[in-house]
Amino acid sequence: MREPGLIQSGSHTLRVGARTLVMGILNLTPDSFSGDGLAGGVEAALGRGTAMVAAGADVLDLGGESTRPGAETVAEVVELGRVLPAVERLAGDVRVPISIDTRKAGVAEAALAIGAGVVNDVSGLDFDEALAVVAARAGAALVVGHWRRRRADDPDDVVAWVVQGLCESVARARAAGVARTQLIVDPGLGFAKPPAVSFELLRRLPELRAAVGLPILIGASRKSSIGRVLDLPVEQRLEGSLAAAALAVSGGADIVRVHDVAESVRAVKVADAIAREWSELPPTWVPIYVGLGANLGDRAATLSQAIRELASKPGLRVIRRSGLYETAPLGVSDQPFFLNAVLEAETTLEPPALLALLKWTEARLGREPGPRWGPRPIDLDILLYGDTHVRTAELTIPHRELWNRGFVLAPLAELQAGLAGPDGRTVVEWAGLRLAEQDVRALEW
Repeated sequence: MREPGLIQSGSHTLRVGARTLVMGILNLTPDSFSGDGLAGGVEAALGRGTAMVAAGADVLDLGGESTRPGAETVAEVVELGRVLPAVERLAGDVRVPISIDTRKAGVAEAALAIGAGVVNDVSGLDFDEALAVVAARAGAALVVGHWRRRRADDPDDVVAWVVQGLCESVARARAAGVARTQLIVDPGLGFAKPPAVSFELLRRLPELRAAVGLPILIGASRKSSIGRVLDLPVEQRLEGSLAAAALAVSGGADIVRVHDVAESVRAVKVADAIAREWSELPPTWVPIYVGLGANLGDRAATLSQAIRELASKPGLRVIRRSGLYETAPLGVSDQPFFLNAVLEAETTLEPPALLALLKWTEARLGREPGPRWGPRPIDLDILLYGDTHVRTAELTIPHRELWNRGFVLAPLAELQAGLAGPDGRTVVEWAGLRLAEQDVRALEW
């Protein structure tokens, strides 16, 4: 089984789930809001980038166009001139992935061709939808941000509004061919959002993360919301930025994007120790895959609530979920269609304890005993528990119906494409076989 939480980024691989990653910001602009712009200086970028990696940065994010409020769009040729020399130099000199912070497909394509492995689009593909095609073709990781003004028909609830926008961006990326395991989402703190909204998103991050089901990047460093609270200029916002980063970690952020790498790495390590169950003798975390299903009530909301419940429990780390699939019911046809997905996670719980946790979660969300094939508000099944095989009266792992259900195999294939089936064929091949026999529709988000 492939290690869980992997994101391919050029010649490097990022791993989310085990700890929070730190992305260092390298602004190659003359008008950065934070006052740290390097104006395209290659040697300066190399020096600062090397220092960030030495301080513990897991990714370097290079940008050649300011997205501060009121900034004008930069011509593509200007942006290319600012970023390409630095991307090429850093990609050859540092041993971490290089991210290109751009909204333009042409800039992304050129940067990926010379060593970048991540594309960070703060517009969520709204500015240039062709960027998703570029990322898919290169097999790059793609960060989609939320940068939209409120519309009359948007949900009133802040989290629902951002989740809707992010899911639309994810659906466009998936339609362009970007693998779900290559996607990261950013709720866009400060982008067309007043401080109170940004703070609410940060406060409700567990809810947002469960609803989108993908790794979350948070960029709060030095932003005006912090300045508003402290009434301090940008160069005096370090402590506020560290507080925001620590709270992001406690809320489930997978990556924090920061200006002050050394200080942030230290703050994140302590926050991780508290939030991710640090101990002197680290336990063994086993990768698990859990099937999710619901066909009563608000199905998507129930799946999200189940994920949030599980993520809050000791001994279980939620990494990401597959896309959602709408499935015709089996056994009893006279009932609503199911919404299905697969959850990728890690646990220190033994299989019986994990099963008990899933059953407790089902009961908490309103499931009551009923017919085997009948309707249900929530259904949680252990599909895989590492490479462990279990066969008892209460539990069978791998799940006894795993290789017979297209609505399980298709989402599982999104997360573990190389997994071998019982006859040596991959889960992707098995999914194709079962989908040809069963009524299953991918929703792309």
